Amino acid sequence: MFHALGRRVITVASVLTLAACSSDLTAPSRSAEIVFRLDAVTCQGTAMFELFIDGEHAASRSMSPGDSATFPVQSGEHSAGATAPTATGVSVWFPHVVTLAPGQRYVMTMRC
Repeated sequence: MFHALGRRVITVASVLTLAACSSDLTAPSRSAEIVFRLDAVTCQGTAMFELFIDGEHAASRSMSPGDSATFPVQSGEHSAGATAPTATGVSVWFPHVVTLAPGQRYVMTMRC
């Protein structure tokens, strides 16, 4: 009887070990968000925006006043910035550095 019980315990422990190993425990939590929002009051027209998170190009988006683009990120420190071409050159929204807690959202409002 002890032998059969011992085998069951080993089987259950093996299944639990395999289940734990098969889940991706190293995957980063993407529990926060950065939102780029084009101000509806100070901006007009539609333009192509280059959006950057942590100094890396996150996306190219055509945006009109009031539009927004949301990106999931890990909690922690991040920078968010953007550029857009204008008739006389390029508008730059210099990076803002923020520290996000899990579940927190940072809205970068781009004013024209």
